[in-house]
Amino acid sequence: MGQSHPAHHAQAPMAMPMTMTTTTHRPAALSKKAVQLRMDMRKLWEDHITWTRLAIISLEGATPDASATVARLLQNQTDIGDAIKPYYGDAAGNRLTALLRDHISIAVEILTAARDGNTSAFDAASTRWYANADDIADFLSAANPRAWPDSVLRADMKAHLDQTLSEAAHELHGEYAAGVTDYEAIHRHILMMADTLSAGGDGGVGIVGGTGGNAQAGSPNISGTSSGAGGAGGAGGSASANGGSATSGPATVNNTAALQQSISQRIKARLNARN
Repeated sequence: MGQSHPAHHAQAPMAMPMTMTTTTHRPAALSKKAVQLRMDMRKLWEDHITWTRLAIISLEGATPDASATVARLLQNQTDIGDAIKPYYGDAAGNRLTALLRDHISIAVEILTAARDGNTSAFDAASTRWYANADDIADFLSAANPRAWPDSVLRADMKAHLDQTLSEAAHELHGEYAAGVTDYEAIHRHILMMADTLSAGGDGGVGIVGGTGGNAQAGSPNISGTSSGAGGAGGAGGSASANGGSATSGPATVNNTAALQQSISQRIKARLNARN
């Protein structure tokens, strides 16, 4: 008989502990204060575009509510300036309010000129309007250049003006569906801008900072105002000298409709040239 051999049983491979460590990188949670500021900023800028749209409709239709609507729109600019005061100081907030009120006052001139077919007033106000937008961007960027690069803010402000001008042109010529479409685009864009201003856009130090922390105080000197603690730098701080009031009255024209059409063509040409 052959020599017996012990049976060889295949052994199951040894179980190895499979402990894998997964690291999940989550953005730092915003503080309650930071979340509230973001929501407040969104509301303020939504108010901005809502009251702007109502002003477009009221001014172009010369309705009795125009004065009250514009007054409420101007109050919104004060509210926006007040919102940054706890982070950049009273002087910076007041300066932003002044620039934004010029933004609205010049817009009223543009709408009035477009309604009345006053092409020369329209062209002059439009030029000042875009210059004022650059002033706003420059001022904010000087306050916090790391979070708000000047080129980015200038592009954002230009887009806001272009969209609003398109909305006004469509409303002026009764293209109401197109005006509504414009407003939807304006709404999406302004929410992006509001978030950029409240949170520094890509997580940089904005008003609330990447983790809801403190903002960086800019240079303490503000052009046109006394020095203020936590104030912003003064680059681009001067607004148009004639932008403070909307004084354009109804123009005497022989064919308002034809001049309005001319303004519409100028609007389209201006937008095409800027794109």
